Amino acid sequence: MDIHRMYDEIIVNSEWPQMDMITDDYILSTRFLIEDTSQFEDILVMQCPASAVRSEIILIKTDDVRSAYDLLEQRREKAIDRDSLYPEDKKIAERSIVGTVGDTAYFLMGESAEDAEKIILGMK
Repeated sequence: MDIHRMYDEIIVNSEWPQMDMITDDYILSTRFLIEDTSQFEDILVMQCPASAVRSEIILIKTDDVRSAYDLLEQRREKAIDRDSLYPEDKKIAERSIVGTVGDTAYFLMGESAEDAEKIILGMK
């Protein structure tokens, strides 16, 4: 599955704020717990700027979907336990979704996470 096409479908067909692509290795490691992007066939990490509504979309294409899923579960736990500064942020993080479809693992955090997952699952 093409994760960039998947992201485009999510953005076009559900409501998300403007998001920025995160590529800095230090930020990926410390904030998102992604130590080595070279282990994946493709990865897309998108985040809303800090001043806006709490939103993240992480898509990982890999042969080892289970490991990517586990990594994204750790990201979800960190988002809930350590990164949520306000009660509303924590609620959004608690409703976040980690899942897999085919060779792709995904993390969806935002008001439209459920809609985005439906879009992903419909792309099979």
